[in-house]
Amino acid sequence: MSDLIPADYADLLEQPNYGHLGTVRPDDTVQVNPMWFLRDGDTLRFTHTTKRAKYRNLQHNPSMSLSVIAPDNPGQTPPTASSSS
Repeated sequence: MSDLIPADYADLLEQPNYGHLGTVRPDDTVQVNPMWFLRDGDTLRFTHTTKRAKYRNLQHNPSMSLSVIAPDNPGQTPPTASSSS
């Protein structure tokens, strides 16, 4: 298990839930799209085409975020992530 995916939340990535993918537009505003994803080990795979804005956004700025809401507990909050440098 990766440090990026807390063990308590890994099941959300295994279930057929929607993710909300946030990307940064060239004007530095945020675009969020609901989309399906597939977990492949510690990698999340998304489908997109080169004709979509999210693809162009990621080409311009590779920063992105993903949120997944627990269908049985939508108010659930994740643990605070910490990183070691």
